[in-house]
Amino acid sequence: MTRFFAYLSSIIFLIGFFFFDIRTTIYDAAIPYFAAVLFALWSTKRIDIVIVSILCLIATIVGGYYSPDDETLKTSIQAIVLQRSFSIFALVCVAYVSWQRRGMSLRLQEVNELLERRVDVSEKEATEMQQQLSEAALTLDQQTV
Repeated sequence: MTRFFAYLSSIIFLIGFFFFDIRTTIYDAAIPYFAAVLFALWSTKRIDIVIVSILCLIATIVGGYYSPDDETLKTSIQAIVLQRSFSIFALVCVAYVSWQRRGMSLRLQEVNELLERRVDVSEKEATEMQQQLSEAALTLDQQTV
């Protein structure tokens, strides 16, 4: 998938989750931001994961600040900060694993291309050797006749 569609899907989900986050009193509403980071895996560049992760971290912090208070839950500010801290930690973990996965897939592509080049060279060498053997066999036949 192209970088444009990876960014587009990540940004659409990020904006949608952000509006959900600031409109609800659910304090674990930061969890869906993980999906935006995972959508960044569709991109071909590793830096895109970092950019989307930073945007998600900012949205998590700002969304927690602007979420409406819930008088029925009577949740303390410490509990809210602790929950958002866990969400930020989990988001950083998802971003790191995504970064590593993208790096491994890029390295795997490089190794596959290298192997394909080596196979092509080996096939060419085998074809040349077959031609040389055929020519040697013809010269041997001509010498024996």
